[in-house]
Amino acid sequence: MQTRRHLPLAVAISSGILACALVACAPPQVNLQRADLAKLTTTGLRIDMNLAIFNPNTYSVPLQSVGWDLDLFRADFSQGSVRLAQQIGANRNTGVKVPLGIRFASARASVQKFLAGQSIPWGIDGKCDFNTPIGPVFVQFAKDGIWKNPLKKQAGVEQHEDDLLVTESDLVAEPLIKISLKPIE
Repeated sequence: MQTRRHLPLAVAISSGILACALVACAPPQVNLQRADLAKLTTTGLRIDMNLAIFNPNTYSVPLQSVGWDLDLFRADFSQGSVRLAQQIGANRNTGVKVPLGIRFASARASVQKFLAGQSIPWGIDGKCDFNTPIGPVFVQFAKDGIWKNPLKKQAGVEQHEDDLLVTESDLVAEPLIKISLKPIE
């Protein structure tokens, strides 16, 4: 009786191992190479994440989405996901640019922090969702650093107000980016 109850589980595990052996499914490697502060204004910011993804398999792997959590000033700031439909070629390194647009009204931080400092400490961690022949595979990534604050005058650098203008389409790239937005009052 006990053997019959465990038989479906044993068959499922054996099938998964066999599928992996036949397909040789190694998870892709994801490296967050850079996160550039592309635009910053008093209403929001845009970050360009540059991922390097290596697919060690003999077949292409579709990258379905990239989920992310952003910390600014060493505190939770915002999170979201970007849906992608990009093929990561077999046995190759592929660069993937992921734009993140965030309005301050939707984030968990105050504009005052951006106006106060010369630098902006940041951290991004996330995961990539790949669709493989044996099912979904999630690969995590993380990186942190410090950006110079473009809202503050840097010594010896002339700044024009036009350099900091951001349109609403720069900040909210629907439907690529899904973040929770609170109404602006």
